[in-house]
Amino acid sequence: MGDAVGFRAFAAWKGLSALAFKVCNVRGPKVSIAPEKLAEFQTAPLSTVEEVKQLEKDHLKYEELLAFMATGSAPVDDPIDPRDVESEEAAATASSDLITFESEAALRAHAPDLVEIATMSDKHVLLLKDQARREVYLLSQKDDHILPALTLLGGFGGGVLQTRNDAVAEAIPWALPKGDKESVQLMMQGDDDDTKNKSKKAGSLYATVKPLEKKAAQAGTSVTITAYGKLQATTTQGMHHFTFQYPDGEPRHKAMDYILKNSAGKASSGNFFASLADRRGWQGSLGYMWRLVHDPVRHQLAARKPFVVNEVKISLKKGIPVKVAWPKTAMATTPPPTET
Repeated sequence: MGDAVGFRAFAAWKGLSALAFKVCNVRGPKVSIAPEKLAEFQTAPLSTVEEVKQLEKDHLKYEELLAFMATGSAPVDDPIDPRDVESEEAAATASSDLITFESEAALRAHAPDLVEIATMSDKHVLLLKDQARREVYLLSQKDDHILPALTLLGGFGGGVLQTRNDAVAEAIPWALPKGDKESVQLMMQGDDDDTKNKSKKAGSLYATVKPLEKKAAQAGTSVTITAYGKLQATTTQGMHHFTFQYPDGEPRHKAMDYILKNSAGKASSGNFFASLADRRGWQGSLGYMWRLVHDPVRHQLAARKPFVVNEVKISLKKGIPVKVAWPKTAMATTPPPTET
């Protein structure tokens, strides 16, 4: 009896630092619910969405206390995630500089040939494409809506990864410019590309690789990734992170592009961005999230295809289109919508 009480007392003393976080992340002075976990409920029934919102509100009351309990004697084999963390205030206002139209009617008068489709993972929000100007807008028609950062919006359709050819402009370079902080989607080998995205795990490359690297180490090898070679665990100033064996620019790094297939298939969120593919990328708030396929036998991560996500949290007002992407060559003064 005494031993049992002593064990519970020791566990309580160690606090949250002894727990493996599966839903939350330690973010500076707070413990926050991981955005990718909240994103899984975006397409849930309305009653479930409301329950999740209430859960978020309740969690905010305790996040600072939880962080205090979670700090202290963290296990040495549970290194700190080195990703940069935005404050909630910064994330909430990051989309304030984006251009808006005063109404959907005003946008359609400006761009009468808009192509529209619901986003890939949030059917409450429409993607609107002005092909002539190569611009993309987001619109919530029914209510005010918050789009969490890294929401999966759409894709480029079918394609193939091949040796880089800078002469091909309509391509997506395979690149991880943020290193292990890059956001990726993990798919297990043998899974179908067309299965629902909620069955695939998304997060930083660091968080994705960490459990895979432990299994590879147990097998006496390392995780490798397309073109970058081995992912090498290292610690810099007390911060654990992964580096690449063959980083960009290293002579043995094989630069590659995702080249789109010439397909005139039915329009969908999965190929919405195909006609906008540009190796230079865009201006605005959109970015790429690459799908990686894991081979658990060879401990390999293979780049499969890129998707488009919003890189910041975006607050949408009912009926107010927000411009989120436009060509890098576009002038800052165009087009002439009403700014709000």
